Amino acid sequence: MPKIPRISLPLRAGALLAVLALPAAAPGPAQAQHDPREAVSVVSGTAAFPLAIAAAERFSLKSDQAMPVVERLGGARAFQAFCAGQGPRFADAAVTERRMTRAELGACQRKNIAVSETAIGHQAVALGQLPGRAPAGLSLRQIFLALARQVPLEGRLIDNPYRLWSDIDFALPVAPIEIYGPPPGSPLRDAFVELVMQPAAAALPELRGWTAEQRAALAGALRADGVFVELGEDEAETAEQLTRHPGALGIFSFNFLDRQGARLDALAVEGISPRAAAIADGRYPPARPLYVYAKPGQAKDTPGLDGFLAEIRGAAASGPGGYLTLRGLVPLPAGQGGGTAGRVPSGN
Repeated sequence: MPKIPRISLPLRAGALLAVLALPAAAPGPAQAQHDPREAVSVVSGTAAFPLAIAAAERFSLKSDQAMPVVERLGGARAFQAFCAGQGPRFADAAVTERRMTRAELGACQRKNIAVSETAIGHQAVALGQLPGRAPAGLSLRQIFLALARQVPLEGRLIDNPYRLWSDIDFALPVAPIEIYGPPPGSPLRDAFVELVMQPAAAALPELRGWTAEQRAALAGALRADGVFVELGEDEAETAEQLTRHPGALGIFSFNFLDRQGARLDALAVEGISPRAAAIADGRYPPARPLYVYAKPGQAKDTPGLDGFLAEIRGAAASGPGGYLTLRGLVPLPAGQGGGTAGRVPSGN
């Protein structure tokens, strides 16, 4: 999984990323507004959106305060909106599937915005099948070639011709490729494309001359010839299909597959089985950390901000057994806490 550039200093949960000791700027239109805003404003990445919504709903029910307004923008646009300014007109928090880059942090710094950062857990996707079936593991390249609507072959892009696993690699079984998964626009489908298909496309030598946008478009278009079957968003339906089609694979969130126990086997990806420890330390490729960013200075204008942050960071939400785990969040390991005592991973 591609490494995300990290900000230089190790940070703890809620640690301030940037506080600039600059003279106060003349108040603009946003700064001139001092009336408290009724609802917390949150911007979100695509895959993190269901988590942000769930925490917002729970916070509103428990506190009897206005439901936070959560806007689904995607990672880059969420950070742009978050760092657009300070004050009641601008977002109070961001829930994202990646860490803020140096350039994005710089946009906040230039506006004298102090930012706090908390890692609340991870997101991971996995392929599952009935016990005792083959293949037991696949590479990212093999998954891409099995699922992409078009693939590079002999210097050109063609409709996917692969029908058997052995067509992709002689080491794989001589068996039909049959995969069930979520529909376009669902959080699980978005996560699968971003964590499996896009990294695989980026690593293909045949696509080295392509732009990131071109590779992303290719990776996001899955087969429509019957080899891949789109189901609904209910992962239990996918699991049910596997019992009816014993040789098939299913696309699942890690949490759902883990709860199946011995009913389903998880495939290794790049030789690494999906396990909580491998997800936490970054060894399992189709996984990524999830972060919550906030502007502590906006708490005075948005009274519910501290309460919302306590909710989404709290053990009842992001700890083991928390309600966000039912929506795909993999809790931080013991010792890193849930959200309340978690530490932003060092490195990068």
